[in-house]
Amino acid sequence: EEVHDALRQWLDDEHKTKMAGAAFDFTGWTRISSTMMGGSGRCPRQHNGCDCGVFATLFCMHMSIDKEFDFEQADIVSIRRWMVQEVYNVG
Repeated sequence: EEVHDALRQWLDDEHKTKMAGAAFDFTGWTRISSTMMGGSGRCPRQHNGCDCGVFATLFCMHMSIDKEFDFEQADIVSIRRWMVQEVYNVG
């Protein structure tokens, strides 16, 4: 909870700095619940320095459809391949 509060404060401070003192509007923002983490309260962890983009994309995708985080580091190779296929199919 401390991390959430610190990040929220940082975002508000940055917004005020760049928007002439106007506070950031957090209307509609919610904290990630433990149910999104499979009810276990555990969040998937990255175990290297090169998969951050995949993890960030997966977190955003899962949160946008209220789906629990059901992936882990071992899934990233196949998920990366799927992402490449999606890019080529759309492009």
